Amino acid sequence: MKIVRHGDAQFDFIGVDSNAIRADSIGVVRVSGGAPIWWIVSDEYTETWIPEGGEELVGASAELGCEMVRVFRAAAGGRTLSRITYGEVPIGFRQITPEHASAPSLERGIRYVLHFVGSDMATFEFDF
Repeated sequence: MKIVRHGDAQFDFIGVDSNAIRADSIGVVRVSGGAPIWWIVSDEYTETWIPEGGEELVGASAELGCEMVRVFRAAAGGRTLSRITYGEVPIGFRQITPEHASAPSLERGIRYVLHFVGSDMATFEFDF
């Protein structure tokens, strides 16, 4: 899977051989922050799981990481998605973070990471 950025805040999700990508969860995090500033999940996703001790997870073993993804995918239904614009919730998704507000504006000069989990997993670091 490949993530391609267009302009400031639009991202394309491209599967192997251009196959459709199922998206379960997409989040944007400040590299220097840690917690998601914007997080959406498929409407079919029925369990919200936020890990505690995020810093500890960065150093987690590959086996633990794979098990966490397996558990997440088992709870998720996913929707096919090929493009997203930061802050715009596509049909078939709901916003988890921020809970009752619009996504915060991206700040110039700040580095972010977009995390994608679904039929594939990917991260994409970008400067705004």
